[in-house]
Amino acid sequence: RLEKAVEQNRRLRAKFPDEPGKFLASEVELHRAITSLGELAVDGSLADWLGRTTFTVLTSLLTHENSDIAADVVRAVTEMINEASEDEVMAMIQQLWNSSWPEALWEALQCVLSASDEAWSEESTELARVALDWIDAVAEVIPSDQLGDQMADVNDGVWIRWLCSTIQRGSSLSSHAAEQLSVLVQLSGKARLALIRGSGISTLLSTVQSRVTGEDALHDNADIDLVMDCLHTLCCCLMTSSGRVAFASGSGFEIALHLVRTCPKLRGSALRMLDFSVSGSNPAELTGTQFIATGGLGVIFPILRAIKARKDTEHCVSVIASLFRLVEEGTPEFRRLIGKLRSNDYLEVRNICRMFTNFYQKVLQVQVSNEESEESAFSRTLDAGLLIAQQAGLILILFSRCSPSHQDVVMEELVQRNVGVGKFIEFLENFDNSDEGTRKLDRTETTRIDAQIRASISSFKDGSCPPEHHTVTVYSSRGMTNRLVGGLGNENSLNVGSI
Repeated sequence: RLEKAVEQNRRLRAKFPDEPGKFLASEVELHRAITSLGELAVDGSLADWLGRTTFTVLTSLLTHENSDIAADVVRAVTEMINEASEDEVMAMIQQLWNSSWPEALWEALQCVLSASDEAWSEESTELARVALDWIDAVAEVIPSDQLGDQMADVNDGVWIRWLCSTIQRGSSLSSHAAEQLSVLVQLSGKARLALIRGSGISTLLSTVQSRVTGEDALHDNADIDLVMDCLHTLCCCLMTSSGRVAFASGSGFEIALHLVRTCPKLRGSALRMLDFSVSGSNPAELTGTQFIATGGLGVIFPILRAIKARKDTEHCVSVIASLFRLVEEGTPEFRRLIGKLRSNDYLEVRNICRMFTNFYQKVLQVQVSNEESEESAFSRTLDAGLLIAQQAGLILILFSRCSPSHQDVVMEELVQRNVGVGKFIEFLENFDNSDEGTRKLDRTETTRIDAQIRASISSFKDGSCPPEHHTVTVYSSRGMTNRLVGGLGNENSLNVGSI
């Protein structure tokens, strides 16, 4: 019935293109044929239909001249997917994947899924929900990175922009769109770049700001989940220089610091976002300078003293270590950083020494058996807090380079905590030993040292402060989320995992 209706409608439209009355009846019949397809899934005959009829006959109607017909197709396919068995869904999705379905789906829905500020009709809202369900169904079969790449290619990222606008609308579909965008952007580099080019960062930041301020801020779990998904998406975008620049220019630091101060449930995600925001290697991005200018030091240091969660501690220490890399010595911002560490009789330095000692001792307590693989042992060492100990040690070394009096304070504090300068130096000099483990483990991050840092370690060992100060380049890598945080190394040796 469907094939006959399609053929009849095409024939009449071609014969009477300027006389709608001549093909109206065939269009009505086509509409009935499409809407009846849902019955196939209900009565169990969908598999037979898929076997004898080409699925592309149906999906080809997504580009039909009549948008109502195209919308019928979207509803019908979604209903079939929802009712079909797993094997039937696989068959349908595979045929969709072999066609240019994202372009066709967008063409079918763009007349009703406008990205403008106009209010959606009930029909438009329903079609938007159907479109999101359809994409979810495809994501169950097709790897999300491939799906994200294909969707990002449609009209220079129009799907990605539409997801952003749907999140910003604040409708019942916002949470669904936020979750979907988060998955696509985490796994697809193309989707990530499409979001950045389409002003998606400013859209997400304004959405977060609207949800966390005012009398109705974060009044239910749905709001919290939506903001969490937005923050995860932003973190992925902060893996690129253009993303970090857009974040800083879009009041990203102000919003993230507000979340850290006022939203305990979102504090961990906000700290992670701040960590990502200063993860670059180029001081010209000015992210370190802007972080300090917006009052970041007054937030990050008190939080570092108060927090108990290891992951939050890791983010705070990483931010401080990154500031040494991104803020030029001699600038007002660098003097503010050093002044903060020196204030209250070196209170912050002593706290970082305490933190280094705690995690250093935990790392030493890791017992490695002869039967255990290097990967497993290294992973347990990371779990014990290796990265925090490395980053804290890095901060202490870089702070010591600025003045002999700074170096004396650090040495005295280490000795009082029964670490000793020799053990501290030995721990720092062994950073390179974890490099092999980093290459073996995709989900780890570690720290490495370049020649400049080695010179600083030697000066520390000799008890002398180097006469010249150098800008230090700090790197590390993580595979799963591809996060760049403060570690040590040089740009050519940076292991960026699967970015």
